[in-house]
Amino acid sequence: MSDTERSKFSKETILEATLYVLLEEGIKGIKFQSVSQRAGVYPSSIAYHFKTIDNLIESAFQFYLDHYNREMSSFRIGAQALINSYSQSDLGSDSQRRSVLEQYSKVLAEIATPDNTQYSYLMELDRLFRNELSNYPSIAKKIAMQDRADTELLKSFFVIFDSPNADHDAVHLMALLSHLNTQFLQYGTSLDKRKESQELILSLLKKSVPAVI
Repeated sequence: MSDTERSKFSKETILEATLYVLLEEGIKGIKFQSVSQRAGVYPSSIAYHFKTIDNLIESAFQFYLDHYNREMSSFRIGAQALINSYSQSDLGSDSQRRSVLEQYSKVLAEIATPDNTQYSYLMELDRLFRNELSNYPSIAKKIAMQDRADTELLKSFFVIFDSPNADHDAVHLMALLSHLNTQFLQYGTSLDKRKESQELILSLLKKSVPAVI
């Protein structure tokens, strides 16, 4: 292993350890000493790569965000593929529209209440970082950019239905998904709860999408 590869490996080990400390002890528990114990490296090694605790936290957030986006890519691609697969000619009747809404609500329910341990871990990290936005403007800016991108993806779904309030519809749907995600992280979910979440999403979609005239 070259010095460059060893350095990269060491940094990734430190960043992974930082995220685990965040999960176990919260943001205030992130110290050079606590991370070094978790990573199995000397505190001086952490200080070498990350000069301050704030730098370590912000670097850990970017490390998390890159991982989160990789995990989310399949969901986003699936949602976008579903949106792109329909044209106005496919939505000419209320029954056709209901079918599309049901498919889309299922995709969104899988995102909000995932049956995936790794993804749940990332969602918990997202919640913890969001709790610290006022203390870390650079993290707040990146999360805001990510939220805008996700909201635009939701908006594109309403656009194919010629919704007159596509922007507002997307914001409301984003808020519902965030609420369901919070409930999922706090209380977990059963198959019945996951079905209930899908029904809530479907209900909002039905209210937002205009009927065929």
